[in-house]
Amino acid sequence: MGKASDLRLYDGVGHEFVSLPGMKDATVNDVAAFFRRHVVEVGEFEVALGEAQALWAERVAARGTQGARPLCPPSDEEGLISAC
Repeated sequence: MGKASDLRLYDGVGHEFVSLPGMKDATVNDVAAFFRRHVVEVGEFEVALGEAQALWAERVAARGTQGARPLCPPSDEEGLISAC
């Protein structure tokens, strides 16, 4: 408990999906991104995550008084904040 983890689900493929064409690159990229976020650039990621959470909190609060508005933040270059 309390350990970082990522979960990526691929529909219709078995446990050995990494051996399928194109899947090794996707898996290696996921592992590299996880390592960057949780080992190499922890502080930078935590700052960006805090900013994203604050943005969402502001948007949710504003939505309650101003009617329906998009809640999705823009995506950044590193993919840390994904578009909806």
